[in-house]
Amino acid sequence: MPLFAIGSSLTLLAAASAAPITSEVAMFERVALEGGLSFYTVGVFEDSRCPDRELCFRDEHLVVAAVIVDGSRRKGYNFELGVPQRVPGGWLTLLSTTAKPREYGAIPLSEYGLTYIYERDI
Repeated sequence: MPLFAIGSSLTLLAAASAAPITSEVAMFERVALEGGLSFYTVGVFEDSRCPDRELCFRDEHLVVAAVIVDGSRRKGYNFELGVPQRVPGGWLTLLSTTAKPREYGAIPLSEYGLTYIYERDI
């Protein structure tokens, strides 16, 4: 591998590791990102996570709805747990939630503390 390629790879790794992580964001809490962007989560589309993986055989998904604000423009996005989503200026990924899965009944929105990572384009 050429030395330039190794140096480029290390630069990308350093940039990714320095990406800001925003932890335990509450529903409707507005979070500022780099480059004048901000976002807020407005709801849960799907939460099919199981409290007991040994007894549960359905696919597990957590999908939340959020609004990205770029100046005076607003656009809605769906964020699936662990799947990077292209947003203006970079990528935003939902990493985790504090809400524990339940077998029956809805989880109150107040229990959803969400952790995101924003990776800005270089």
